[in-house]
Amino acid sequence: DESAAPYYTGKVRITKDAVIHAGDKTRTAAQYLTAAGNGQREGFRGGFNKREQWVSLNGSFTLDAAGNIADFTER
Repeated sequence: DESAAPYYTGKVRITKDAVIHAGDKTRTAAQYLTAAGNGQREGFRGGFNKREQWVSLNGSFTLDAAGNIADFTER
């Protein structure tokens, strides 16, 4: 859905070594959720917004056996 309304707002679990894909760039979740959203987006659309204290994920993902996000691809 391309609407502006969020699909889900709430808690999620993502492993720190989860693979994050955006275009031709690949990072771990630990990298994506720190440097990617602190004014150094490096081509990523989502990530961590330090000033506002939120994480934005817009794309598709796969879960591991424990229900954690293990692989994420941005739209």
